[in-house]
Amino acid sequence: MKNNSFDEIRQVISGAEKIIISAHTSPDGDAVGSSCGLAKSLRLAGKDAWVYIEEMPEKYLNIPVEGLYKLPEFEDTECDLFIALDCADKKRLGLAEPVFDKAPKTICIDHHGTNEGYGDLNYVDGDAASASELVYEVIKDTFPIDEDTATLIYAGIIYDTGGFRHSSTKPSTMRAAGELMAYGIPFSKVYNRMFYTQNFTQTLATAVTINNARLLHNGDFVFTYITKDDIDKCGSSSSELDGISEYFKRTAGTKVSVFAKEKENGEIRISMRADGEVNVSKIASAFGGGGHVNAAGCTIEGPLDEACKTIIDAVNKALDDEE
Repeated sequence: MKNNSFDEIRQVISGAEKIIISAHTSPDGDAVGSSCGLAKSLRLAGKDAWVYIEEMPEKYLNIPVEGLYKLPEFEDTECDLFIALDCADKKRLGLAEPVFDKAPKTICIDHHGTNEGYGDLNYVDGDAASASELVYEVIKDTFPIDEDTATLIYAGIIYDTGGFRHSSTKPSTMRAAGELMAYGIPFSKVYNRMFYTQNFTQTLATAVTINNARLLHNGDFVFTYITKDDIDKCGSSSSELDGISEYFKRTAGTKVSVFAKEKENGEIRISMRADGEVNVSKIASAFGGGGHVNAAGCTIEGPLDEACKTIIDAVNKALDDEE
């Protein structure tokens, strides 16, 4: 796949008036930050821009997303342009996929190396630290940026870099973050809310995953899970638990952490983190998912115990192959 240039993408955006933006299902900080940040910038430019998203996790209500997004069912599906962000596979747009399919023009901007480019115009950079950083490159010097826009994009960048700790962080990432800070954003507050703040129901659900955790493959691999019943008993929600695999990757000596989460429809959402010795994106791709070498995910059909055994076997095999 050959990428279009940023100038080509800017030209198509400039020529559109009604724009729908979406990202992957089970949205994380980069999906929310990139999509809402782009929508805010385009609104400042006079566009009728909306983010279509299946859910807005409570933790992201602390950044300025209000009034920028619509939740399903999406009543108005007419647009001049649909922009897909941070979504490696069109199917992962979820309920927004039919809206994408009927749009007269589409753009895909992403940083997942498995993305083969499903838009009319595409910009995919598997080495980029986040989709938010790519969005910033698109809008800077062309579309307006205010404090809220900068806050949203900064939030997306810090989320997908783990607060600039991941190896994907590059000098360009730090430069972008510094330029966004110059807009007077509450960067310290955003950072703390993104990584160090959770409500009590999240704390209870995290405690369940700690109790369920197992150390496997001679200490190389931490696995944990949570059932839908346990999520309900804690008063939590599926979307509040997107940082669990990252939490367990902190375990000393581990190469891989895996978190299995039972969702409302019986599907099992798998989230994986690694330290570079095992390519978890390759594992996720085998189950129709994707991501990055060190951070990836997929969905496996239930029941939970069978899905857990399937993913444990796959990770054990990958670890064996590395030896």
